[in-house]
Amino acid sequence: MSKITKVRLQKAVSIFTTFTTIMWLSGVALLTPLAAKAVVLNEGDLVRGPDGVKVYIINAYGYKRHIYNPAVFGMYGHFTWNSIKTVDQATIDSYTVSDIYRANGDTKVYQTAQDGIKRWFDMTAEQFAASYNWNQVFIVNGAERDYYSTGSSITSGETPVVGTAALTVSLASDTPATAILAENTARNSFTKVNLTAGSGADVTVTGLTIQRTGQADDAAFASVIILDGTDMTQIGLSQSLNSIHEANYTDTITVAKGTTKSIILAGNMATSLDSYTGQLASLTLKSITTSATISGSLPLVGNQMTLNSNLSVGSVTSAIGSLDPGADATKNVGTIGYYLAGIKMTAGSVEDVTVEQLKFNQSGSAATSDLENVKVIVDGVEYATTVSSDGKYYNAVTGSGIVIGKGLSKEFSVKADIKGGSQRTIAMDIYKATDVVVKGNLYGYHLTVGGGSAGAAADGAFSSDNNPYFNSYDVTINKGTLRVDKSNSSTSNNIAEGSSQVIGSLDFVVEGESIRVSDMRIELDLEVTDTTNTTAADITLITIYDKDGNAVLGPLDGTANALYGDLDAGDGSVRYQTALVIPAGTNTYTVKGKIGTDFSNNDTVRVGMNTPATRVVTATGVTTGEAITATPATATWANTQTIKAGALAVSVSTQPVSQNVARGINGYTFAKFVFDG
Repeated sequence: MSKITKVRLQKAVSIFTTFTTIMWLSGVALLTPLAAKAVVLNEGDLVRGPDGVKVYIINAYGYKRHIYNPAVFGMYGHFTWNSIKTVDQATIDSYTVSDIYRANGDTKVYQTAQDGIKRWFDMTAEQFAASYNWNQVFIVNGAERDYYSTGSSITSGETPVVGTAALTVSLASDTPATAILAENTARNSFTKVNLTAGSGADVTVTGLTIQRTGQADDAAFASVIILDGTDMTQIGLSQSLNSIHEANYTDTITVAKGTTKSIILAGNMATSLDSYTGQLASLTLKSITTSATISGSLPLVGNQMTLNSNLSVGSVTSAIGSLDPGADATKNVGTIGYYLAGIKMTAGSVEDVTVEQLKFNQSGSAATSDLENVKVIVDGVEYATTVSSDGKYYNAVTGSGIVIGKGLSKEFSVKADIKGGSQRTIAMDIYKATDVVVKGNLYGYHLTVGGGSAGAAADGAFSSDNNPYFNSYDVTINKGTLRVDKSNSSTSNNIAEGSSQVIGSLDFVVEGESIRVSDMRIELDLEVTDTTNTTAADITLITIYDKDGNAVLGPLDGTANALYGDLDAGDGSVRYQTALVIPAGTNTYTVKGKIGTDFSNNDTVRVGMNTPATRVVTATGVTTGEAITATPATATWANTQTIKAGALAVSVSTQPVSQNVARGINGYTFAKFVFDG
């Protein structure tokens, strides 16, 4: 490929990945970019433009690579949604799009376009350099490389073929029929829309505009939502109607090539419809934002629904549950199964209700990776949660639903394991009352949960008219933790006098953040025959090695100091005052030393810490800088090693026996000696 062709290709790719097709009711679109603050950009930064949707990673050579979807984003543990920098359109446009990459440790270079197919550049480095720039090759991990399906190779002189994305939009034949809607009901289906992707490429929808139409007032709607037509889960957040009767969504909806995805435009009705009873309302899909070519005629209008304030339907109210923590708390990294929030829901007297889903809004500063095993618990049964693409919403589907009999109550609690995030916070709120999905069993309406007082909710309280609906207590994640355990990587063995003998191993288990240990004592516990002459000072050149065999501390000689009253007089320690940074995880360190000749046969030695809480003298979190006290406060000892001291016995063999010897024989054996060690 010529350099001219290369430039054209880059231009084409840039246009393909950034061009946005917008269909409006009037046929005219007006885009108002958001103001972006000036930011400093560096190699590896994540950025997005005023559309607030497409996320790119940039390099220092002026190239940007589109992160295609949340699944790819989640393959990189260091990516966080909070780290994405918003820039103006001019800055976005100043970077050239590149979809060329190679995996770390792999020399093969690939190109993957919007069709999700990776194609290998089957050419020499010289041929590649003749048509491309090595600076546009991004480095990805193996997980992303293997995520894409494999297509045909790209040979020298060939222009990569980019799949064409096409989307057909239509009103579903089973769109909801005209119905009567009651006040304070939720998730009322108005319009069902089919999104069909062509066979050329997956289609990503990055924006939708819903318009309230019909002879009705906007105030009859508390909010409007989009539901997945397959499992009826909510897509994105609920939105309020603006001054021109519209609600705008920027949530990403992906339609796999050759498939159809159905979505439902739904409404959450106002608490009271007294002023709107008899009105006819409909919800219309007015516009779609996508990079694909669109077929179909917009707007798509669903059937009109009649609003009614006289229907008597069920109700549900919420209050604090018995498993709620009841106050702000500070918890260490490594805390397992901590209850972050608990609510009690009570059904009214009209009908039994079924709780189908609960969505908790993690409004604290903790990252998704800081929490594991986030579960919702009801009657002792745990329900797994799924986390939203931005890492802020945890949704639990309660199987076939949790039935609450009329006039009765059930408790719903959320718990999690805290695995990281020192000095960050966790707050498991419920942002909107409609984030609790409850359905009346008699009349079949979804209900808006009530309870609380007017105004902003205090910690541990509910609001009847503000967001968040439920404001949970905050949990502050404490600094990292360090635990010293016995390691079985060095079992009990016989060791000899001499250098570099393994005298034990310990596991340093770190959670939350890397920990810098700058003062630490390792104790030497001896059981010896000669208690007068054999002490810890007879073990010298004591060195600590990591799992890869690298010396990280020492060598230092043992000291027979009997620092601690629970040890014998000949026991002692070695004190390391050189900084050692221990990463998060389980780190095995092996202690080796030179065993002196004063030891007797069958003497024993073991290394450890009589109390790690005091023997790790100085430890601080690398991230937080906070002082850390090691655990446990009881003894931790490695496996015992038995010294087999050298001994040699010499004796005369019984062969050859006494005999006469003739003169002149060469090489005759006169005697044999036996050396027994």
